[in-house]
Amino acid sequence: MTFEFTIYATAAVASLTPAVFVRRGVVPARGWLLLACTLSAVWALALAVGAEQPQFYRTVWPFLAELARAAGWQGFLIGLLRHEVVRESSSRRAVNTLLAIAMLLWSGAVVSITVPLGVLPGPLLAFLILAVFGLVVLEQSYRHAGSSERWRLKFAWLGLGALFASDLYLYSEAALFGSVNPSVWAARGIVSAVASGLIAVSVLRMSRHLETVTVSRQFLFRSTALLVAGAYLLFVSAAGYYIQHFQGSWASALGAAFVVCALLLLASVATSGRFRAWLKVKLSKHFFRYKFDYREEWLRFNAMLADPESQAVPRDRAIRALADLVDSPAGLLWSRGSHDVYHLTANWNGGHQGLLPLPAGHALVRFLQERQWIIDVAEAQAQAERYQGLLWPDWWAEIKRPWLVLPLMEQDNLRGFVVLAQPRSPRELNWEDRDLLRTASRQIAGYVALLETSDALMSSRQFDAFNRLSAYLVHDLKNVSAQLGLVSANAERHKSNPAFIEDALETVANAKQRMDRLLDQLRKATPLRPPPPVTCDLSDLLQQVVNGCADRLPMPTLELPLECLRVNASAERLSTVLTNLIHNAQEASAVDGQVTVSLCRQGEFARFVVEDRGCGMDETFLREKLFRPFATTKGNAGMGIGMYETRDYVEDLGGILDINSRPGEGTRVDLLLPLTEASVRLQASGVGEVNVGNA
Repeated sequence: MTFEFTIYATAAVASLTPAVFVRRGVVPARGWLLLACTLSAVWALALAVGAEQPQFYRTVWPFLAELARAAGWQGFLIGLLRHEVVRESSSRRAVNTLLAIAMLLWSGAVVSITVPLGVLPGPLLAFLILAVFGLVVLEQSYRHAGSSERWRLKFAWLGLGALFASDLYLYSEAALFGSVNPSVWAARGIVSAVASGLIAVSVLRMSRHLETVTVSRQFLFRSTALLVAGAYLLFVSAAGYYIQHFQGSWASALGAAFVVCALLLLASVATSGRFRAWLKVKLSKHFFRYKFDYREEWLRFNAMLADPESQAVPRDRAIRALADLVDSPAGLLWSRGSHDVYHLTANWNGGHQGLLPLPAGHALVRFLQERQWIIDVAEAQAQAERYQGLLWPDWWAEIKRPWLVLPLMEQDNLRGFVVLAQPRSPRELNWEDRDLLRTASRQIAGYVALLETSDALMSSRQFDAFNRLSAYLVHDLKNVSAQLGLVSANAERHKSNPAFIEDALETVANAKQRMDRLLDQLRKATPLRPPPPVTCDLSDLLQQVVNGCADRLPMPTLELPLECLRVNASAERLSTVLTNLIHNAQEASAVDGQVTVSLCRQGEFARFVVEDRGCGMDETFLREKLFRPFATTKGNAGMGIGMYETRDYVEDLGGILDINSRPGEGTRVDLLLPLTEASVRLQASGVGEVNVGNA
């Protein structure tokens, strides 16, 4: 196997390389490219056979292979030219003319190969003309290509130019001296292999393989860091080796100290944020077309905002998410308050700062609102004419090393702004930095708006809780006032009645206890602990409640069972619930109307029924308003929490409150409460007769 055979065999394999990458993507003149690659591989194989068997050159097949390769690549260039001038009719005619000339030259070359020597000038002159024609077509293809096409086809033109130039040199020398130079003939295999590689690069660019096969920035960063660390360790090892070979008793100690210090230096550099920032900038600048890996940056940005395990407050995370995009070590966030004053609401590594308020009419706020620019502080100070109307606040000197001011725009409204500190490594902003920061700032504006809405909702809930507490207090005070008012109204008439005096004193003592509980609640600012449940005799309790409601009209009618029904509940709260139900029935009825109150057993439950023939309620009011807190139909006379509190307590006891009402017909309230176990055991003795009477 000769060296020439090896060269041409390699060229045959290399000729098929561009065809491998034609499978995907949009490649102009695809058919011509595949044909040219195939013919080049056939040509290289033919010359490889000729290198092993010289008698093969005495046949026409090597010359036909030579012609086929030249015709294939010329056809590819003409196909590219046709693709480039597809919209110009005059240029299309010129390309068709060029193709006709090419076919004429190819036919002439075929004739020169097949006709015996001496009749025509011979194949050498024909191949020389084809080489010149190939360079002419290449020049026309380059001339008519656009800027983007030139970037894609640059290496293909270089490779084909090398092919046709080597053919021109070979055949011009052969025509001049009458023989072929064997060295130049063998070198054509190397030229063909190199040209195939260059053409493959252009095919990759045309088919966009270079955009789909990429190296991760993180991989490149870590690999580069490892390579640098490895080279450094090799240097340290070599230096330590030579130090230990110095003569003297201190050589070993000096070598060990040198290695330890070198490792400490490596560790400090490897953990340095400034070094990492510098290395990232250099790698992005020299190895990638774009400065950022947008997918990784956006995933990291959103992960920082949504990190549930982070100990930082949400606004600090927002600043850090922006700062990490440009390797800034610190930042401050201003947010717009309720009176359009911007206050410092977050400080991430910015040192001790005050509130630093800024009114909405300040020049900096107006500039950010109107221009929506990302302000480079150094540029703004150096080029004041470009930033006309921009003035810095009085406290600006308190900010440490300010670098960028980022407006947080939400639907063209300035929600706030962020000031980032100068980066760890010197960094120049380009259009990529500004576009990414502008997009991220809008995301942060929405994030800050969501945080402020959540804060406002929390404050609203706190005020709502306070208002609810106040409403409960007022409701209890109203009940206490009603009790004392009843005593006061009857005092003049019954002041000489000892039974009345006893009831009045009991009522006053009960009112005092309730007032003390309310005052204790206000002092401690904590919800009152409900009284512990006790066993209550429902008949006695209901009799007392009805007696207390007898001062209003219509007077309620009470129906009680003969058996004793008991429940576990707070007698005071249950009394308040029953009183509220009876009062509502009385207020909904006319003075001469009827209110009926009854108690009976229903299985393991005690059943209270309060029924009236009053105005009634419609279904919408029952479903949507009756049990809604602070919704009332009594105007200033009611707080709107009576029925809400009633149902809440009944369900807390394990009971059920059911209401049926029709407008103009009246209302029936059914209240079921679970009986105590003792009352349930007495069920076997039967239910007693019902005692009917007026209170």
